[in-house]
Amino acid sequence: MTITKFIKDDLIARIFSSSEQDESLTLGGIASHYSVSITPVRAAVQELVAEGILQKGENRRLGVNRDRLNERVATSPEIKNPKAKNVDPLQSHIQEISDYTVRLSIEGEPVFLREESTAKRFGISRSAVRQIFSGLAGHGMLQHIPRRGWQIRPLREKDLDEYIEVRIAMELQALKLARPHLVDKDIRNLLDRNRLPATPTDEPLCDDSLHQYISQKADNRYIANFFEQNSKYFSLLFDWEALDRETKIQTVRQHRDILEAILCKDWSLAESALQFHIRHNHPLLRKRMRERFSSGSQAVEH
Repeated sequence: MTITKFIKDDLIARIFSSSEQDESLTLGGIASHYSVSITPVRAAVQELVAEGILQKGENRRLGVNRDRLNERVATSPEIKNPKAKNVDPLQSHIQEISDYTVRLSIEGEPVFLREESTAKRFGISRSAVRQIFSGLAGHGMLQHIPRRGWQIRPLREKDLDEYIEVRIAMELQALKLARPHLVDKDIRNLLDRNRLPATPTDEPLCDDSLHQYISQKADNRYIANFFEQNSKYFSLLFDWEALDRETKIQTVRQHRDILEAILCKDWSLAESALQFHIRHNHPLLRKRMRERFSSGSQAVEH
């Protein structure tokens, strides 16, 4: 369970079982309650707003839609009596340090991170930092250099372009292989999990699991291996980008175009929509890369 999903599920249980005033629901207050950074709280709240359980008023304050909450609890009885759960403190630091390394990667500098200084920055032990860094290395975000520290993998536009081109080829092939195995009910469920906001203050509901679904239905070990080996680093970057509301709305529109074409069995349109989505769905990353100075990068330490 991710820290975002934990916060989301636990908030539903707490709101349902308590008489707290809606005004107490602030990002800062929730983050303080769980002793985590704002990032996973913002993601959890965005999902609850998109599902209609939370609402944003004209003053941007969060309120509870009790009718929608009761509907959710009625279909998830276990929420009424949630098991005692605690947030793993390390999970919070994983999220914080992951966000930190993503921002450094987007800046495009191959900086070095020291375990000691990072431990001091985040108030945790060096052994915990080493564990987190090892996990990020497994995602391709860091590389351990003996006697130097952990080096950030800088995001380069050429690197993103090359990954996207190969990803397009792999996903188009996956879609062709998956065609006989796609289930209309599954596609409709994916459509329902990708909803545009009804008003200017609503949050979109975005679910990108259609990519994993198509890959699973293709049942090709080499396609699966490509994504297992190469997508982890870019997934960290794309998750950061998805926090932006306008980017998320664009993603929802593109997902719906793909899914609606699949439902209509218009495979040519589905392939075109899938290719367009993969190629043109990273406006924030493109903007950041083009704003920075791409030359004269030097390794520095943090």
